[in-house]
Amino acid sequence: MCSMCGKQIFDLSSALAGQSGADPVHFDCALARMAETEQLGPNEKIAYIGRGAFAVVEYRDKSMTAFTVKRRVQWEKEGEKYEWRRAMQQRMGL
Repeated sequence: MCSMCGKQIFDLSSALAGQSGADPVHFDCALARMAETEQLGPNEKIAYIGRGAFAVVEYRDKSMTAFTVKRRVQWEKEGEKYEWRRAMQQRMGL
């Protein structure tokens, strides 16, 4: 169950750990929370940059092919091994 919306998570491989705890959350719920809490300027968007982190990026032009990372926001605790993710990796043989 997603600790943010309370709905079932069908694909744990795309889930993130909750910002305030180890329980999994939907990626889309985490992205929506980031969009609510971050102040975005013109041409700025929220992007997932991997390893449990998001970034506020600013696009240089309308083609949205080149961007600059304005600030990085760590969502998950860096280096933390979550039990639900470990169990999933074991099932997949990783």
